[in-house]
Amino acid sequence: MLAMPLVRVFWGHPFLQFFRDAGALVDRHLEEARVVADVDRCPELAFPSRPLYGVIDRLAHESGRRDVGLQVGERTRIRDLGSFGRRIADQETLADAVATAQRLMPSVHTAQQVTLSTTGRVARLSSRLGDGQLAPTLWGDQFALSVLIKLVRLAAGSDWTPERVTLQAQPPGNSRSGGLLAGTTVRYGADSTSIELPRALLSCHLGPARGRGFDRTAPRHPDVDLEALPTDFVGSLQVTLDALVSQGYTDIRSLASFVGLSMRTLQRRLSENGQSFSEVLARSRFTLARRRFLDPAAKVIDVAFEAGYSDPTHFTRAFRSWTGVTPAVYRAAVRASPSAQA
Repeated sequence: MLAMPLVRVFWGHPFLQFFRDAGALVDRHLEEARVVADVDRCPELAFPSRPLYGVIDRLAHESGRRDVGLQVGERTRIRDLGSFGRRIADQETLADAVATAQRLMPSVHTAQQVTLSTTGRVARLSSRLGDGQLAPTLWGDQFALSVLIKLVRLAAGSDWTPERVTLQAQPPGNSRSGGLLAGTTVRYGADSTSIELPRALLSCHLGPARGRGFDRTAPRHPDVDLEALPTDFVGSLQVTLDALVSQGYTDIRSLASFVGLSMRTLQRRLSENGQSFSEVLARSRFTLARRRFLDPAAKVIDVAFEAGYSDPTHFTRAFRSWTGVTPAVYRAAVRASPSAQA
């Protein structure tokens, strides 16, 4: 039973910001796709890949730019990719950074993999999109390629360019390359999006540490607290509803329509996994409430309405069943907790 592919919003945020800056009607496209309107303002949020990618695909098509993925990649730093990117950029060597990217990718995108292979003096760094549900796109491959190049440039310097690259997507009508790929041999329709680099670069230090010792005492970003995204049906549905419940998706018909299933099929799949929609919805409502109560200004009545309760009394009763205490008591405990204020 296939899970729905999920992605952290910071992977698509550079595109949404690029199109906003270009004057495109991003919010209209998000609304038409029934995607959370301010999704690009919540970079760590996990979201279903298909509707988010569909919006980007339509914006890319409307722009008429065949190299839009490269343009977005040009202006995106590794550190712009949320806590995932910051953690990668904090590593000592390129090999460490690649290993970190491989380890953390399951927390970023359930349909994308990062691999590294070596043959003699050559290393091949690859990104592969493919779970049977998401088809490679030119803009997506171009962006993934840009991220791989930017990763190597952390060690090799900003002028480094690979001699050969491959992309999974088919070539555009005009396949001439510039910018990041100037002077590079490009092969389309490959089994992965990849770059070749000298194997010796893997032992090179990153950024400021190039040419001198690595400062192990310097402040680093702590290991990211992003959990691996679920790859089972119920887990991916739960993450989807977590992202949508504040937008009014509190009935099974709306959720089924959003994920592209009939209501009967969604009910059947939940039942086959020993779950009901009411159980999944309750968990999403609690997740939303717990997150909102981290804000000391959040009012119980407002959180109740955001969670889809028309009567705050019903919300209080449900919250007590989840936690054993009222929302007011829970919020007071959160405010008094040092970890919550950190």
